[in-house]
Formats: sequence, structure tokens, C-alpha cells
Amino acid sequence: MVVPNTAFKVDLGRKIGLDGLAIERLTRRVTQMYSTGSRGEAPVAYAQWLDAQCMETDEGRIATFLLATIDDLRQSMRRYVETAHAGDEPTRLLLGILERDLALGRENLAAYAKGSIEGPSVDSEGDTVAYAGTEPLLPIPGFPARPASFIRNAEEAASPKLSLEEAMTPSNMCKSFRRMYIEIEICAIEVCARNIIEYRSMPNAFKVDMSQQIWDEARHAELVTDVVHHFGGNMDALVYSGHVWTRHEMGDDLAERLAIEQLIQEGNSVDKAYQLLKMLRRFGHNEAAECMEWLTADETQHALIGNRWLLRLVEGDRAKYEAVLATANEKIKFPLSPVNRALREIAGYPEWYVDQLERQVEASKA
Repeated sequence: MVVPNTAFKVDLGRKIGLDGLAIERLTRRVTQMYSTGSRGEAPVAYAQWLDAQCMETDEGRIATFLLATIDDLRQSMRRYVETAHAGDEPTRLLLGILERDLALGRENLAAYAKGSIEGPSVDSEGDTVAYAGTEPLLPIPGFPARPASFIRNAEEAASPKLSLEEAMTPSNMCKSFRRMYIEIEICAIEVCARNIIEYRSMPNAFKVDMSQQIWDEARHAELVTDVVHHFGGNMDALVYSGHVWTRHEMGDDLAERLAIEQLIQEGNSVDKAYQLLKMLRRFGHNEAAECMEWLTADETQHALIGNRWLLRLVEGDRAKYEAVLATANEKIKFPLSPVNRALREIAGYPEWYVDQLERQVEASKA
């Protein structure tokens, strides 16, 4: 959030997704070994080094720090694989997969690195300290950093009224996907990262879900960029409102923020995106249609993530669930689209809530 370069945000988002996948796989393996595991212990010097590096704000230094941790973890994994007993073959195979993923994360970040950073090893001897979730971090900015060439305009999110034929011209399609890149995908990376930081007391499974969405949004940003290039455009001098971030900020707690981002904005976007697919193909925009197919599939899963954790936070209570969504809707006043019941059900919305949405859509038509 503190680094302006959106391309760096995307590549860092891909690494965060791979890290989340690693946590999920390792947690499963630890459980298979009849262990409750730990909150993550590390040598004291290593933990102190991590704390110091987490205060870094320079893109190049952040990348260099992450490369140092990746290289150290890969060496640690190799040492374990070389000494592990045959009985732990599943772990050895898993670490081989994770080392490959670390190498991929390294490849994405290497271009940003600046200089070198020497740090202690995670395998250092001596006293250890457990991760507590209270370690120091940079304060979350009021609004994420953006390149100097980008222009913030609160009115930018309001799309001009165009006929379908006008909207489907290459120039307007280019404008739409440029807007999608900076208004939706980049902001979604940032709000999910913010959830991990602000709600560190949540279970690892929540952080894994957020990291998965971060990874998805990073891929979406790349897909959208390809579509813009296909239509002859570029990502220079983008104009943006930042409404996804500012709406998320309206939530008073995690429940409201999940309702605003994952359940309302992502859920309604699923309905709209599915409608858009047929129009794109009808006008021969097959590259854009393929991009929207991936976005629709992933956003359905993001709404499912939101429903899973909101229902957990309200302990499955229907009245509380409705109250949170009603409050969130009142705050952001996000427009409804015709409801895609099949996708809403896949996304984990209770049947009675989908019924309510359909009645609201019909009432708005009347």
C-alpha cells in the first residue's frame, strides 16, 4: 500500500498468493502428523530482523529483503529434505513443490531488487520466539500510494451514459478496461492486504483466503492489461476515484468490510460480468470475453470467501447477517443488477437472501 508502482503491487500480490498456498499445504501436513503445530517460532535474531525490514517503504529494498528470505527458506528446505527420514516422504515431496513456488516468487520480484541485504538464517541456533500477531508494522495509509502520473478524481467511477453500440467500440472498451485495472483490481489487492494486517488475530485460514483473493486480483490486473493492449491502449496517466478503497474504509469492523467488498461489490459484479459475456461475444470481442470469464469465476469464489467468514463472525445468525448487509448497503448504496441465482448459490449466499435480492430487483423495475 505504501509503494506507488502498480506493477510491483501485482507481482507482490502473486507472491502473497503463493505464500498463502504454502501456509495452507504446510498446515494440512502438520495436522496429518498429529500435531497442533505452533504459531510459528523463529530464532530471536531472525524475528528482530523481520520486524526491522517490515518498516521499509522503498520498493527496491522491499524486493531485496523478500529475495533474502526466499533464498534462506529454500536452503532450509533443502537441508531438511537431505536429512529427513523415509517415513517423512510426504513432507519431502511437499517441500520440493514449495521450493519451486518460492523460486517462482523470486523470479517475479528479482527485477525490482536494489542492492543486497544480509540477514540471519531461519535455522540459526539459539533461543526462539513465537509469532504473536502484535509485531510492529507500518501504519496503514489513508489512501494507497499511486504513480505521480496517475490522477485522482472522485467523479471518475461514474461511467458516461452510452448506447450498447457506443460502449462496445474499441476505444470505449479500452477505457472500460483501463478503469477496471485501477478502480477494481489494484484496489482489491490493497483492501485484502489491509484485512490481513488489520485483523491479524483472525485464524490463518482467513489470511490464506485473503491471500488467495490477492493472487486472483493480481492475475486479473494482468489479464485486464492484456485486453487494454489488445485494443491499442496503455496504462499511462490513469484517472481513478479509488472508490473500492474508500467504500471498504466505511466498514466499522471486519464483518461490515467483508459485506462491502466481498458480498456486495463482488457479488453484484458477478451478476453484471456474466451479463456482459454475451454482449462481448456478440460484438466479436473474444479476448475481452475470455478475460471476463476468468474474472467472473474468481469473483464468485471471493463472494464465497466473504460469506464463509461473515457467517462465522455472526455465528450463523440470520438476523445478524441481514443487519450487517443492510448497514453495509446503506453506507455504500451500490446499485443492484438482475440476479444470477446459480452463481449466487455457488458463492454461498443463503437461499432466502437471494430471494430477497430478486424481490428488490423486481421492485426497482416497478
